[in-house]
Amino acid sequence: MSEDNITSKVTEKFIDLAKEFLGKLIMPAAEELGLLMQDPIKIWRFNRQVKMLNKTREICAKNNIKPKEIPIKLIVPLLDGASLEDDDFLLDKWATLLANLVDSKQNFENHVFPYLLGQISKKEFEALKIAIDFEISRKEILQGAIQDLETELREKENGLEHLTNQSDRSQEDDEQLTLLKGKVRNLKNRMIPHLEFRKAALYPLDNELNGVEIENLIRLGLAKMNSTAIPSEKEHNHWVITTAQSEYLRKDLREEYHLEPNITALGKLLIEACSEKE
Repeated sequence: MSEDNITSKVTEKFIDLAKEFLGKLIMPAAEELGLLMQDPIKIWRFNRQVKMLNKTREICAKNNIKPKEIPIKLIVPLLDGASLEDDDFLLDKWATLLANLVDSKQNFENHVFPYLLGQISKKEFEALKIAIDFEISRKEILQGAIQDLETELREKENGLEHLTNQSDRSQEDDEQLTLLKGKVRNLKNRMIPHLEFRKAALYPLDNELNGVEIENLIRLGLAKMNSTAIPSEKEHNHWVITTAQSEYLRKDLREEYHLEPNITALGKLLIEACSEKE
């Protein structure tokens, strides 16, 4: 058998597997709809569809996903969008998106995801993923800092209560009481900016993207401009937790509003929908 015949047989096998997999997702069968064959002059698009479907089939097999049927108005734009994708990284995201959409254990049946994925570049997708990973790790650090402050505050308040209730306090005790009151006030001031801690966990997308790319994400609702009040130099002493942790708070201490593009809830949902479950 010639090398051309062997290649042809392998290609036909992959096509048959892709068509068989697609037939499980929609009714009537893919052959009757002509979804794969409706545009024979665009062989490249057809090959991208086949590659994406077989990648989805592999993801489903690896994760024990039993594919469910999904609406035609969802599968058609997804196939169409994947057929136009020339980047293999993003083609894998199309495959993962389809796997999550057909997973009966998940609730990702949303018609906006194919549209959104088709409107962004690899660079934009990766920037959104970086923002999510950063926020997760940053929140863990900041939450730990908040918990440390809460523990210290409780200890100081207990010491304050103990000294206050003493009937035979000495002058030294009174001085210690005054000192403790000052420490409690300081700790309470440092506990105020919980919202700022949350904002400090947001990753500015302009660290990764240029203005046009950011505008595209904002247009799609995947990013938004957040206005953050920056504390003054005078206020800063109440905002810093410790020297080691202060780097996690904002360092530009101007009294102004600073606009930063950050990922939205929709952006997080898109990345989740296009990511394999761990």
